[in-house]
Amino acid sequence: LFRVAIAAAQAGQPQQLLDLSQRLQEEFRSGGGGFDAMGIDTTQRLITAIQQQGQGAAIPPLVELLQQQAKIGLAQPNRLQYNIPAVQSMVTSLREQGQTAAADKMQQGLVAKLNETTDLNQRFQLFQSLFQWSSPSRDQLLGLAEAIAVTNHPEFADWIFRQSVAAVDLPTMEQWVVPASQTPVLQVDRFGYLGDQWLLRDQPEKAIAWYDRALAALPNVNVANDDRSLWWQSLINGYLRLGNIAKAKQAAQLLPNRQDREATLQRLACLSN
Repeated sequence: LFRVAIAAAQAGQPQQLLDLSQRLQEEFRSGGGGFDAMGIDTTQRLITAIQQQGQGAAIPPLVELLQQQAKIGLAQPNRLQYNIPAVQSMVTSLREQGQTAAADKMQQGLVAKLNETTDLNQRFQLFQSLFQWSSPSRDQLLGLAEAIAVTNHPEFADWIFRQSVAAVDLPTMEQWVVPASQTPVLQVDRFGYLGDQWLLRDQPEKAIAWYDRALAALPNVNVANDDRSLWWQSLINGYLRLGNIAKAKQAAQLLPNRQDREATLQRLACLSN
């Protein structure tokens, strides 16, 4: 029915869209007001389609329908882990459609519901269930994390950093890498990774700043064997790509394996001659 209504609207006959909107509202009222994911999706798509047809007067009842669905979903304690992501998706959709006031109201309800969970671990788990690393929802969800105080969770910094790596979001990586890297091993790994990423983007000043931080952490890494030599080699190669042989030698001198150290220093000596 939705596709047929869309086709008719594109042909200059929007009445089927409006009829479908009215039908959705009636079905919701007559069906006892259950939380219906398919109905929510159809409602969201209808709002977009009706906006495109310039039928603004038909939108408020649909927005109110979404508000009612959100209240129902958040009132089902046994399904919160499923319903909370759906409600957050509704918030994002409303913002994209320019329904800012409705989105803010729904977001406030979501924050209030999450804050009812006093256990920080449980609240963090619920937050993780709704996280979507995609613009424009990313910044909104980071704001939500602050509103429900899950940024205080001991695993939050590491988790958010890994999310930013998956999204190749360098600004967020830089924001969270220090609190997410509490050991020398993680510092060398992640600071060096940021250096590599900035170097790939032709940002040598930013690259060397992170390489230098990784180099500063190297002496604190305690290794009993050479299974981490790849980190050193990556850092050495990064400095070489920047033409900084002196810093490459500093990193090479800290290689834990004697044979690797001597071979690398010999190679670097040849480059500097």
